[in-house]
Amino acid sequence: MPRWIFIRHGESTANAAGKFSGWQDVALTKKGEVQAQDAGRQLLGQDIAQVLSSDLQRAHMTAQLAMTVWQPHNRSVEISQLAQLRERCLGTFEGKSRKALQRSGEHQCLLGWDTSPPNGESLRDIALRAIPRLAETECTGTTIVFSHGGTIRTLLGLLDGTPKSEIATHHIPNGVPMIRDIPIGTWSQLFEKI
Repeated sequence: MPRWIFIRHGESTANAAGKFSGWQDVALTKKGEVQAQDAGRQLLGQDIAQVLSSDLQRAHMTAQLAMTVWQPHNRSVEISQLAQLRERCLGTFEGKSRKALQRSGEHQCLLGWDTSPPNGESLRDIALRAIPRLAETECTGTTIVFSHGGTIRTLLGLLDGTPKSEIATHHIPNGVPMIRDIPIGTWSQLFEKI
């Protein structure tokens, strides 16, 4: 059965500062670079067929660092950058303090399936852009997806049958491989249920 391994980027400068980044193209911290290398070590032993990454630098750099650790022990695999795997666009929330938005209650719009911040995306919007692209990339081997917390929680929530009203609250740790064995055709089936 095809295996999919989802990895959230290592700690970013925005994560460390307690700020929302969304589509802002922020870098990894030194800690994030170490987390990416650790993820690569955790991939040793996996026979990887393809590697997909968000085109935002924190995810792409995580992919590069992880695969640099993995590849000396294996054959080379190209990293495909896909804009569809980007983090949730957070609109006017980008660059703002997480704690400040929680104190004001404004963050509540991030917790629903169909709700979004001003000029931003909902979790449903993430699913609508990411799932068709993943369906196009299906293969019989192992696929690694380097992406973001919001995107991965949306995808795994749908795969795992989590009620849509609860998906937003699932924590996705930085740099930790999350494995799912997914039959061919599952992405297309999920898309029909969004």
